[in-house]
Amino acid sequence: MLRDIISIEQYQKVLNLLSRVKEKKQIKEDVEFWTPEEFDSFIKTFEKQDTMWRPLFLTTYWGALRIGEVLGLKWNDFDYDKHTISVNKTLDRQSELSTTKNASSNAIVDLPNFLVEELEQFKYDLGASDTDYMFFKKHTSRTSIRRVFDEHTKMANIKHIKFHGLRHSMASRMINAGLNPLIVSKHLRHASTQQTLDTYSHLFPKITKGCIDNLV
Repeated sequence: MLRDIISIEQYQKVLNLLSRVKEKKQIKEDVEFWTPEEFDSFIKTFEKQDTMWRPLFLTTYWGALRIGEVLGLKWNDFDYDKHTISVNKTLDRQSELSTTKNASSNAIVDLPNFLVEELEQFKYDLGASDTDYMFFKKHTSRTSIRRVFDEHTKMANIKHIKFHGLRHSMASRMINAGLNPLIVSKHLRHASTQQTLDTYSHLFPKITKGCIDNLV
């Protein structure tokens, strides 16, 4: 046996190493996401029902936001001219505003043009002021968000993922579009590019297929 040919200290180090590898593999397996087509099917379900929820899920997806971050957004965090939102706080489970997960999470996030226009119209329809929460004037509970999310997932007839899977879905979309890991890391507001590579390393090999042929 392995214990018979190495010291107890060495044996323990090997066990610890194997444990970390197993844990890392489990983390990767838990990264569930939708393809762009699946997200499109999901968001289309809001055209006839719960239409006011559409901007929340679009902002979460395209901004790659965590649930507390989207709940903490206020209209003065939204910049129509620059097409950005400022992620600088989070709303915790006790509905109290606090700092973001870490320093790197506190950043400016770019939004696509179509969503900026939708958010501007959404603000107008709500009659909201700059100091109001974006969704919806007063804060919205996590339970309500997850309930609507699950209901429309079933309506779209697509696989169930956690709400946080919207963030993973955007990461997957960016990676499969061939974007540089540094750009993906910046949009996700990770502490480092290495964190992005560690979390989504199982996705990156797919975009390198055929790259060597292009060098010939």
